[in-house]
Amino acid sequence: MIHPPTSGYLWVSIESHRCVACRSVVTWVGSRSLASLPGVDQNALLSRVFELADEARSDVDHPFGALLEVDGDIVVEAHNRVNTNRDLTEHAETRLVRVLQEKNLLGKLPFGTVYTSCEPCPMCVGAMFWAGTRLVVYGLSHDRLSEFTTMPGAAPGGFAISAAEIGGRAAPPMAFSGPYREDEAAQARLGFWVNS
Repeated sequence: MIHPPTSGYLWVSIESHRCVACRSVVTWVGSRSLASLPGVDQNALLSRVFELADEARSDVDHPFGALLEVDGDIVVEAHNRVNTNRDLTEHAETRLVRVLQEKNLLGKLPFGTVYTSCEPCPMCVGAMFWAGTRLVVYGLSHDRLSEFTTMPGAAPGGFAISAAEIGGRAAPPMAFSGPYREDEAAQARLGFWVNS
């Protein structure tokens, strides 16, 4: 069983908000424990997103994977397709949202947990938020990822803000739990970038 860095529960009450982009009403309900989700094998789900990251790398895409779990079942899986689709926004998490939308399953996001091989970037946090995600569990931290992607002697690039910081400032907030099994999560990235 995975235990979060800090104990506690995420309580999400029944709420509705009008999306400023599309004007539709988004509703979510329920509560989920960050520490214990009955009937959910969190370690198996993390192992699966690590496998999805390996699959992405095998396809010559960046090594990232994501899935949506609801009530212990995997609803949709996705991996990075930036190179395959020639689209810089095809990160695993944005791909997950797109597939859910294509399958008319976005309504499941508020009731489930998104598992990702790496802490989501700000773009992915935003896409997941607007789609209805409220809970994300991840493997590799963005700080550890930066160690792989930064050239020796160079300043780290990208955003210097965590997914939890962004999610915590959202209304309603998104909860992020991780990092978990970072050494294992890092394996798909070894040798992918120059510094790894």
